[in-house]
Amino acid sequence: MNAINYTANKIHFNLTGPNGNMINAWKAITEGAKGLGVSRATSWELFQLYSNPEALQRTMFYFGGKLIPPPF
Repeated sequence: MNAINYTANKIHFNLTGPNGNMINAWKAITEGAKGLGVSRATSWELFQLYSNPEALQRTMFYFGGKLIPPPF
């Protein structure tokens, strides 16, 4: 949370899943809203960004090593 809330930080978020497919952002946000858990760490991080418009503006999203538009 410190990294997300520190306004000087640029945030880089990789949406490439372990199988090489793009993470489903809406599914991840739904899972992340349930709270931080070992199997939900990435989802929780994405939910935190989605819930914080200021941090979301500082976030760059990547898929397959390429910069992409925000997924939501």
